[in-house]
Amino acid sequence: MGYFVDLLWMAIYFPRTIRDEEREAFVRFLGPIGTQTRDILFLVKAGEEGRIKSYEDLYQLTVGVKRGTVYFERFNTDPALRKIESTDDENMARMFIMGRFDTMVVLDRAAIENAFKQLGYDRFSYADYRQSNRIEHYFGMSRNSTHAAIFDELNRALLDMAASGRVKQIYQAYGLAAEVE
Repeated sequence: MGYFVDLLWMAIYFPRTIRDEEREAFVRFLGPIGTQTRDILFLVKAGEEGRIKSYEDLYQLTVGVKRGTVYFERFNTDPALRKIESTDDENMARMFIMGRFDTMVVLDRAAIENAFKQLGYDRFSYADYRQSNRIEHYFGMSRNSTHAAIFDELNRALLDMAASGRVKQIYQAYGLAAEVE
């Protein structure tokens, strides 16, 4: 199989995922295929951008989060924050519109903005505070996968592709250059 076919096969069978301690128990991680620097944003009602100027301001608010999403270490593990979980972007957008929480943490800006657009809502903005986050991208393979026997070979090939720049070339060819550095 060629590199592209291998990468496409992996994208289908082993979803790209962010590595964290909780997932280590049931996922074997292939890669990383690259890294990405992305700001974690906090969405607020339009005109309330100054409401959140620092991390500490979050303690006074209820924060909408997407279940299962890894944001950044301090936020993910902070038991003092009042977090309200949602299952997906559309549900989070609806909950924000209805006032279920004061702000929502946003990793994928395009996805949440699309959800608001679909709902015909545009009275939101982003808080002054944002958290820069460097994310390593991995493919995840279940520890119970029937493909476990080829894990080492597959991981070695993927790491070679990343080191040679082939992963980046494939992403650029499909307009996904911002997805991997």
